Amino acid sequence: MFLTLMPVIERFPFIADLLFKTPASKAAIDDFLRLQSYCNEQRDRHIAEMEGVDRARDYIEAHLLYQRDQPEMFNNTRLTMAVSDLFVAGTDTTANTLRWAILYMIDNPDVCEKVHKEVVKAIGNDRLPTMQDKAALPYTQAVLEEVNRKASLAPMGVFHRVVDEVTLANSGGWKLQPDSICTFNTYAIHHDPAVFPQPEKFLPERHLKEDGQFAASPHLSTFGLGKRACLGESLARMELLVFFVALVQRYSFSLDPEDSRTMWQLTEDPSFSKGTVLRSPPLHKIVFKARNI
Repeated sequence: MFLTLMPVIERFPFIADLLFKTPASKAAIDDFLRLQSYCNEQRDRHIAEMEGVDRARDYIEAHLLYQRDQPEMFNNTRLTMAVSDLFVAGTDTTANTLRWAILYMIDNPDVCEKVHKEVVKAIGNDRLPTMQDKAALPYTQAVLEEVNRKASLAPMGVFHRVVDEVTLANSGGWKLQPDSICTFNTYAIHHDPAVFPQPEKFLPERHLKEDGQFAASPHLSTFGLGKRACLGESLARMELLVFFVALVQRYSFSLDPEDSRTMWQLTEDPSFSKGTVLRSPPLHKIVFKARNI
């Protein structure tokens, strides 16, 4: 995630200074530097234990083994950044999407009740969900798809480098030159009324076929598009489904009664995500109430 910013910062160094002047970005960068420090410690611990290791037991060891043979491609800095990205892209994104999902369930209690009824009918209350239950939960899948659309967690996607000259369709022949840096406005796509009518509304039904089965939208770009789409998409979708279903199965949700902020301030106010890579809701508390099961 943070590696995608490096080409931009290298070309426009002043951006780094601007990032540190934005409170939200400075806080995110400080957190990332602490994460880097932890990853450096894990890397150094693995290096100290690598003597005699010829078969990797985890990702760091696999990287270090490759580093022995291909030091021009694999090095300590790259290892630290890769492990940091695994933490950010593999945990922070899932956790924040679940935060969005719970907020949208509070704001749309009728949707939450439909999910709960589908979950109880398909799974019951005696066991936790597994991925084998996925096919029996079309409405729940549609709800998560709508969460991804409405939240648009990475509003500007991730940066890519153009390899060959590209001519953009429907843009008067505009050309992108090799080594150009490009990205796409995920938030604008997900809130385009021509693609998603009434984009301001939370409507899981837009992701369902007429027979009620789930239909993934070809216009949703939550995980990117094409050959450079997120490698962790399948894992992320699995985690989101299992965690979300388990939460709805066993709990109902409400906002902290002492929090005076409106739902708009928690989900729509543009100020809370200004200057950040991920569009995360502001800090808040949720009341979990156990269901009678």
